[in-house]
Amino acid sequence: MYIPPGYLPVSRIVLSPGGKVMAFVDVASSGYLTHVRVSDVVTGQLITTVTDRRGVDGAALSSGGKMLATLDVNGSTDLRNTATGQLIATLADPRGAGGESGQTAAFSPDGKILAVADAGGDISLLDVASRRLAGSFTYPGTGSIAGIAFSPDGKTLAIFDDNNHTYLTTVPTGAEIAALTDPYRSGGAVAVAFSADGRTLATFDYGHLYLWNTATRHLITTWTSPGIRVLAFSADGKTLTAVCGNGHARQWKLS
Repeated sequence: MYIPPGYLPVSRIVLSPGGKVMAFVDVASSGYLTHVRVSDVVTGQLITTVTDRRGVDGAALSSGGKMLATLDVNGSTDLRNTATGQLIATLADPRGAGGESGQTAAFSPDGKILAVADAGGDISLLDVASRRLAGSFTYPGTGSIAGIAFSPDGKTLAIFDDNNHTYLTTVPTGAEIAALTDPYRSGGAVAVAFSADGRTLATFDYGHLYLWNTATRHLITTWTSPGIRVLAFSADGKTLTAVCGNGHARQWKLS
């Protein structure tokens, strides 16, 4: 995994399901001007650059990195062709005027649904084909949502907050399945990833990396690591890769 040093510093790093493409949202250089650079994970080759003068608050990549979603500070979501950067559609805030800005998003594994979470705890499920709201719910926690991730079968959404919890909820109803509490209570998870078979969930808080058994909700193991921004399992589930805020990548071999 290669990250060009010129892409740093960044406010967000997102990885496509399958781990082939990464998007880097830079720190706004002037006002709300933001650049989103999309690159090939292995070679680091630049695929496209998107410039947004409204300020990008979050981003997501579909499976294989074919579609890029960017969330601006006003709550609108742009859908783009990743290869060309061409705008496909702009989706207005599904909650209407006055809603919280979109902070984070995730595509379902089949790319048909884009889940958008705002700072107020609302989750909107957007149908990518029709550009319409397919469902919505409020997450069961009390903190601010830091990120979301779909399980490989698309039936579960992991929602991690800044209050030391990761919630597993059903899709599309949002019913709570389980709440996982960070053992060290270090300020809440900042990255999360499911293994390809959905049996293991990796979460990272400020300094600790946890592996959870999704069936039993039991903690499997804990490691210490600084500054992780993105987590990804290999397709065979034997390797866990973490990308840190400084652009360095670390890997763990899993038994």
